[in-house]
Amino acid sequence: MKKIYVLLALLGSSNLLVAQNAATPNAGFEAWTHVSGFTAYDNPDNWSTLNSTTAPFGVITCYKATAGGEFHNGAAALKLITKNAVIQTANGVATTGTINTSNQTITGGIAFTARPDSIVGWYKCSPVSNDAGFVQFMLLDANSDTIGYAKFFAPTTPTTTFTRFAVAITYYNAQTPVTSQWICSSSAGSTNQQINATIWVDDLDLTYMPNSITEAGKQSGIKVGPVPAANELLITNRDQRKATLVLYNTLGQTCGTYTLEGASQKIDISAIAQGSYVYSVLGENRELLVNGKLLIQR
Repeated sequence: MKKIYVLLALLGSSNLLVAQNAATPNAGFEAWTHVSGFTAYDNPDNWSTLNSTTAPFGVITCYKATAGGEFHNGAAALKLITKNAVIQTANGVATTGTINTSNQTITGGIAFTARPDSIVGWYKCSPVSNDAGFVQFMLLDANSDTIGYAKFFAPTTPTTTFTRFAVAITYYNAQTPVTSQWICSSSAGSTNQQINATIWVDDLDLTYMPNSITEAGKQSGIKVGPVPAANELLITNRDQRKATLVLYNTLGQTCGTYTLEGASQKIDISAIAQGSYVYSVLGENRELLVNGKLLIQR
């Protein structure tokens, strides 16, 4: 009953429809499993984390947050911290997909066929040197191609009390999804990750609002191509907006950041490995202008 009470209190008499939470198990992070060992840890039920990989080295990046002020509702929240894991820096990561530490990818997710409008949730954060975390949601087809995508970036200044976020899901086609996937992370990048960057996440959910689906690029006037791409991206920026293109791998880690200039621009991506990526174009105030999926193929 926790989620119903919270959402009714927030939405009041609005006509926003709350999604059944089939895509978000343990959305309030109330259920955890304790794992004993040399370095004991708690893991959120129905979510994958790096704890089992890093615990043998005495490192935990995902925590059950139960202290006063560390959860929004109920008795616990998700707390992720970027740590030094022996020979590399490890983001605190929690996902409803499957983490492959060998190739640093996240695949799979939960069977889901709906088309919600937005992701919503509550967060607080303690960034370090502008390194802040994110919450990402993807809807995939049978080939793991992206149908819908939303990403919330935590601010790069501290947020000391739980604050609500809401991000519209951008849809790229009219297909019915088959899989949903959440990723939460304490750091936004695959480089320049900062030790002790921390994010708390609680009460995730999906919302439906009829006739309000956002179409990628429809209003921004910004287009990114070609798909697939080889060594260059061509950016069309019809209104010459001041913006930044950020390229992410499947873990949600930043692989490249590019300042957009002029009505047409070429960007060299020859140094980026082949594979599937997601990009976001952010405006001057870090607002999301457009999302998309990019395949680099040579």
